[in-house]
Amino acid sequence: MKHGKRLSLAELILAPFLFVFGFIAVEGYNLLFGWWRRRKVKERSQTKFQEQVRSELDFLFVAHGARFAANQGVPEIPPFDYVTVSISVRNMILRLTRGRGEFLVDVAPQHRPGAWRDFGMLLSAIKQNSDPTRYADLPEFGVILKHRFGDLCTFISREEAGSEEWKPERQTITRVR
Repeated sequence: MKHGKRLSLAELILAPFLFVFGFIAVEGYNLLFGWWRRRKVKERSQTKFQEQVRSELDFLFVAHGARFAANQGVPEIPPFDYVTVSISVRNMILRLTRGRGEFLVDVAPQHRPGAWRDFGMLLSAIKQNSDPTRYADLPEFGVILKHRFGDLCTFISREEAGSEEWKPERQTITRVR
């Protein structure tokens, strides 16, 4: 009794050549066009995320005059599927990052744009609570921000953010060559 199909001599000879040809074709395409396509996909993702942020945090743009800002300290093409949007509003900068199932928000004062702190930890400090405020996604963050926006603005005033208590929780990672 035979178990399976017997390979012909032609299939045994052609299989390695087809594999090599396929590998060369795919890698050749990536080499010639992949860099351009990756940039376009990232730009599309960035624009889509920016539109979602504008929609979910509309109150910031309408009532408080928020505007999108340059993403300082973020690679031009972030790794994997990460996208980052920075928003300048009143006396602070919000940096929203989404990717790989994570949603992160960092906050920095306008006068100290490199002094990023985690939003959840910052709200914990405002509420004088040891538990960081948790949010899973952009809509949930929007609800929390809408209710705590006044407190956040007060806390990030020049007096609070200029003191020694304001220490960055999360540092920007720079690439070492």
